[in-house]
Amino acid sequence: MNKIRIGMDFDGCINRLPYPFRMFSRYLDHSFIVPSLVMEIMWKIIVRIPIILDGRLLEIPKDVELYIITGRRDPSRVVKALKNYPIKVLVRGQSPVTELEFKVVTAKAYKLDYFFDDRLKIIAGLKKHGIQAHDIRELVK
Repeated sequence: MNKIRIGMDFDGCINRLPYPFRMFSRYLDHSFIVPSLVMEIMWKIIVRIPIILDGRLLEIPKDVELYIITGRRDPSRVVKALKNYPIKVLVRGQSPVTELEFKVVTAKAYKLDYFFDDRLKIIAGLKKHGIQAHDIRELVK
């Protein structure tokens, strides 16, 4: 039986950020100069917020391989939060590539069937590269 391979972002998908951060980050990405500074400040706050896992998304059927693909620079909190789950965690770390480039290359390398993210610009960028990308809100209401 072939397994379905699903990739997901961590913050905003698995780590259910407080509502204002989810709504703010949804429309921004790091390609704009002013919002980039705002995003950096926002992420400095976010990485201090306790990780709150959405357990519904971590109940993995046997025919699914789940990959957490995150643009975070420091993987330690993500890896620690997910250590008890059968999930591969792939982190951009200190790589100089953009988050979108990292997610495109990783999604193709792991031959993902689907990718879920909470940011519209990342979703659109993944789709431009032929990746079946979807908004996490399609899964989680």
